[in-house]
Amino acid sequence: MAQNSTGVDINAAENLLKRVFGTEQPVLQFQSEAPRFKAMRKKPFGFGAGVYDSIQNSDIQSLGIRNSGVGNDNEDMPDPTAPQWQQPNYDAVNKYARINLSGKAQSRAFNNDEKQAFSRRLMELIASVSRSHYQAQEFSIFNTSTYTGNYTGCAGVLSNTAYAGGGNPNNLNSYSLDTSIAGTRRYANLQGIFPGMKLDVYSSANWAKVATIQVMVVDEVALTFTGYQDNATPAALTTYFLFRAGNASNPGDFNRDVFGTGDAIDDGTNTATYLGLASAGYWKSFVLGNSGTLRDFVPQVMNEVQLRAQKRNNGNRKMQAWMCYGMEEMLLAYYQRTIVSTKGMGDTPFKVNLGGSPDEWGPAFTINTSPRMCPYEIHVFAADDFQIKEAVPFGPVNLGDGKDATPNFWARVIGKDNWEALMRQEYQQVNLTRNKGFKIADLNQNRNY
Repeated sequence: MAQNSTGVDINAAENLLKRVFGTEQPVLQFQSEAPRFKAMRKKPFGFGAGVYDSIQNSDIQSLGIRNSGVGNDNEDMPDPTAPQWQQPNYDAVNKYARINLSGKAQSRAFNNDEKQAFSRRLMELIASVSRSHYQAQEFSIFNTSTYTGNYTGCAGVLSNTAYAGGGNPNNLNSYSLDTSIAGTRRYANLQGIFPGMKLDVYSSANWAKVATIQVMVVDEVALTFTGYQDNATPAALTTYFLFRAGNASNPGDFNRDVFGTGDAIDDGTNTATYLGLASAGYWKSFVLGNSGTLRDFVPQVMNEVQLRAQKRNNGNRKMQAWMCYGMEEMLLAYYQRTIVSTKGMGDTPFKVNLGGSPDEWGPAFTINTSPRMCPYEIHVFAADDFQIKEAVPFGPVNLGDGKDATPNFWARVIGKDNWEALMRQEYQQVNLTRNKGFKIADLNQNRNY
């Protein structure tokens, strides 16, 4: 949300705070919160220098069998075995957003004729930065590390073609993502790229930043986005990874986002460790994949994961199956075909609403969708298995000295006729029951949305 450090353009500010509104009504085009984050349980937590937790990965097996028959006296009792423990660790992630106003725009707050206009437009700015925050947050909650390593926060892999530099709106490029490799399909919907954001381009050859892209328009139908970049990037054999601008400052320093469900529900394919523990044995999730080859949805994949989930959870736990809308469309097509073919023939193994869209699959799964969920996959987990450990909820940073009861959210940028407010959240998403999560991967879907 930050404008450049020289302040808001005066003409833009004048237009923003125009005196005559008439019957104009602001249109909020984006939801203020994301469905998954809104449903999650937030737990206040103080992080300090980091958090160490404990999980027990086996029960105490000091059990023995004997009877009261003749000759069974004086037998040894079972040995009291010790439980086994693992100690995961995690740090908080700090997410920031900035709002800038020029001094001239700020002065409108003191003009009686323009106070209402200023307040209204300022509230729209605050709503806008909040929407942007929650969109990015939902993407990170579902995100999975890149296919070449544990780099959380990646927004996509740029297609291997030449892009012109120039750094201005008159030198636009049409960008697309490389989804030819199984590990890059999760970015196919452009679900981590939004209009107005800046993306740093990193080369996999040396993990150096080679350019910064200013995103102008995102086409969710053509699956391309338009923007411009400061430096040209030639077509090469190297791979270009996209991260939010400022997320990485040196090679290898790419783990600045929260741990996504894709990382937590993993069998070691993409993440060698999770919360510092090796992705093996008791700590490993079950992934039903197809070795990177896409295949059509069949009910057997849902049935197998449902039964495995019931077995691992002793058959008595309701779980959520999260997917993108394109994946839900595949389920919907199967449901509707089955409803037609079984009409009047008794119950079907799923529950639908009156519109025919899926609500549940069997006794174990509820069907959930998110616009930021990875395509070609279904993530299955119990809602309470993931927690948001939150030290600071999303909101403006109070710059007051603590002596005045009135909070102070605005500070003047030194040397500029410019005022800035800082929004911040400090939190982490944690799953301490990783082995109870499930993933269905390598599923076909007709459309990417």
